[in-house]
Amino acid sequence: GVDGAKGDTGAAGKDGTNGTNGTNGIDGAKGDTGAAGKDGTNGVDGAKGDTGAAGKDGTNGVDGAKGDTGAAGKDGTNGTNGVDGAKGDTGAAGKDGTNGVDGAKGDTGATGANGAQGVAGPAGAKGDNGADGHDGATGATGAQGLTGATGPAGPTGPQGTAGTAATVVINSTTTGAAGSFASVINAGTSSAAKFDFVIPTGAAGPQGPAGSQGATGAAGPQGTAGATGATPVISLGTTTTGPAAVSINNTNPAAPIMTFTVPQGVKGDPGTTPVFSLGTTTTGTANVSINNTNPVAPVLTFTVPQGAAGPVATTVNPTSIPANTGNADLTTAINGFNFVTLNGGNSTPYTLPATTTGRLIYLRNTNATPVTVSSLTIAANKTSLFMYTGSAWIQLF
Repeated sequence: GVDGAKGDTGAAGKDGTNGTNGTNGIDGAKGDTGAAGKDGTNGVDGAKGDTGAAGKDGTNGVDGAKGDTGAAGKDGTNGTNGVDGAKGDTGAAGKDGTNGVDGAKGDTGATGANGAQGVAGPAGAKGDNGADGHDGATGATGAQGLTGATGPAGPTGPQGTAGTAATVVINSTTTGAAGSFASVINAGTSSAAKFDFVIPTGAAGPQGPAGSQGATGAAGPQGTAGATGATPVISLGTTTTGPAAVSINNTNPAAPIMTFTVPQGVKGDPGTTPVFSLGTTTTGTANVSINNTNPVAPVLTFTVPQGAAGPVATTVNPTSIPANTGNADLTTAINGFNFVTLNGGNSTPYTLPATTTGRLIYLRNTNATPVTVSSLTIAANKTSLFMYTGSAWIQLF
């Protein structure tokens, strides 16, 4: 048979797993230099390079103002005793004085008073050094002396040999298992780093939105015409309330039956009671139509079949009888006839009497002015059809 209409595009499928990286192709010819790209994210810090040669000493700055004297420092450790100096030469021996004659020893006299200090005699020659005495106890350390002025700068040392520049290259990048930690390993040396990156697979993203309707494909070739099938006659089964659904009973494919389930709507606000009014009434095939342009004021339009000719009408002439007898004459007339001619003008308004529900009566006004019948007006030289509803007369046309 003929191909059916193309269905809607299905929801987008989940992303497939990443394929294995292909081998690098041959490098193409060098292209023109592209515009400068945005700065990339800072890479992982490379391994610390070897210490470079010491730089030359800078020029001495101007001496700052002399600072305040610092607090006294702690006592220093006692120094080692210095080496004893060389022994000096023995001085020349002094001359012996002349010995006096020894007198006889007298009795010991009383101790006399001390005599006055005699004048010091000349110093004798220096005698030999005595034996080295024991070291005395170390005396207390004296207070810290003031800081001496800064000495002059020493000469600048020679320029050191330039160090080798470190290199960093990306050695490999692999994908780790989902949920694992990212890592960077230096497979080289501190001065020639080779970084191996391991980046874990990210978690699967949420289902993407359905893609837009694709372009209509080209029409396929015309299939071979199938045999003409029987035209099914669809009939309506039951209609119930509930969740919206339509089902088809194909037990008999030539006469499928459709069953509807229609949701129950929410109860609406109370409606306004419509006020019907009468539109036109014409003769023809019996019909009643309603104009609902204004739902609260629908207009009824009647088409009434033309009846057979009635008997000769009775003429009521109110102008020739008293006003109190005009309705009596009209009541008598409509009890026996279906068409009554009014010749008396509007000096005495007419009132139609109550009668059987659905009773129809034609009233013809032959006057040059309108007449009033039961508060309804018949135009001059016009015929109107009246009907009794069971409680009141209405004017159909």
